Amino acid sequence: KMSVKTNVKTKLVTTSLLILDPRLQCRETVPEGIIREYEEGWKDKVNFPPVQVFEVEGELFVVDGFCRVMAASNIGKSKIPATVTRGTFSDAVRAACGANYAHGLRRTNADKRKAAMIAIAQFPDETTRALAEMCGVSHAYIGNLRDGERKIEKLIDQAAAGVVPELTPEPKPKPEKPPA
Repeated sequence: KMSVKTNVKTKLVTTSLLILDPRLQCRETVPEGIIREYEEGWKDKVNFPPVQVFEVEGELFVVDGFCRVMAASNIGKSKIPATVTRGTFSDAVRAACGANYAHGLRRTNADKRKAAMIAIAQFPDETTRALAEMCGVSHAYIGNLRDGERKIEKLIDQAAAGVVPELTPEPKPKPEKPPA
């Protein structure tokens, strides 16, 4: 028999060792109401799913479960279940960009945009389709964001060179139809 080695383990981890790195937070805003709900859940001994953590050079970075960790910390819970994966910080960023795509508190459009912008910035050489898959959005969405980024970069480069950027003219108002 061949055994398959894995770098993923689910275990209880000390809450104070979990790092909530803002570079891995793909929510635009932290939903305070959800944190309060989770605090009550922890107090009532609700069995939450394990938070997702990446162990990078001995440090534990949360990639999915920021609200659960915050709630547990707020009420002084010393240990919580976590699925710990060994990897690189880039691996952690990839996982964070897809967090809450298929479960948990539904992502807002702003959350999807933030995840996509983090992915575009961190992995500029990835294909549009690969980034879309990573973030759980359409490839057209990633393409539109990339196009917008390129336009902004061009404007910045023009301004730095002392060139007055060409702006798209305002659309002309349609003439009013005469009364019939």
